[in-house]
Amino acid sequence: FMNKNTLAIHDICSYSKSSLTVVIPIMEALGVEVCPLPSAILSTQTDGFKDFYIKDLSESIKSIFDKFKKENLQFDCIYTGFLSNEDQIQIVSEIIGYYKDNNKSLIVVDPVLGDNKQMYSTFDSNYLNAMKKLVPLADIITPNSTEACLLLDKSPKDKYSLKEINDMLDGLSELGPKVSVITSLSIEGDDKYYTAYCENNRKNLWANENLNLNYPGCGDLFTSALIAKILNKESVDNAIKYADTLCHQTLITTKLNKSAIRNGISTVDAIKYINFSS
Repeated sequence: FMNKNTLAIHDICSYSKSSLTVVIPIMEALGVEVCPLPSAILSTQTDGFKDFYIKDLSESIKSIFDKFKKENLQFDCIYTGFLSNEDQIQIVSEIIGYYKDNNKSLIVVDPVLGDNKQMYSTFDSNYLNAMKKLVPLADIITPNSTEACLLLDKSPKDKYSLKEINDMLDGLSELGPKVSVITSLSIEGDDKYYTAYCENNRKNLWANENLNLNYPGCGDLFTSALIAKILNKESVDNAIKYADTLCHQTLITTKLNKSAIRNGISTVDAIKYINFSS
């Protein structure tokens, strides 16, 4: 029985697991109905493939949103991920504003910008500036360490001091979100993997073993599990611990199954863990 729903504005890949092909099964396995609103359709995700097709769906988003308003459709959460360009970010900002004002929806922005210390090649400074305007509309943001630095005009690093992490959390909080989460952090003098977060000025760190694995879709898995748990009334602390543990266990089993990295995180293994842990 699903008593919560989310409007998920992400891209969808025909082959390989990331974005909506992760968001939908994971959130629904955790009891939240997903209403997908694709931002773009791709032949594959972009990591590990020499060539890929991408189609911007901005016009479809505008038309679908217009029908939603006419039907008075409501959502408990608006959850955004990859957006095609700065014009699409503006369209999504209008959707967020509408549901924030009329429906008091929880607004979650995963500010997809880059990874591994660099911005994705499909984006530029105009896109980054548009994303900086979207982030303040959110209740929760979940950038990885590279994206957090880009939002704050800092240079991404391999490892950070505790002071640098605290400063980043302060900087993200000042942008407006009630909860700021930074994933995929490494700390100087430490070989663990960290998720740092700030909830209404209360900061915390969650540590896990560094598996040195980076499968596409892992960030989508984390944020989708986090939101589902929060929508089902879990505390932010417990939701982050659960989401991080789910990612950790799924990475281990995905590797054990010898799945090619470019195929993305295994949602089948993630759902097995969800069912086992429930």
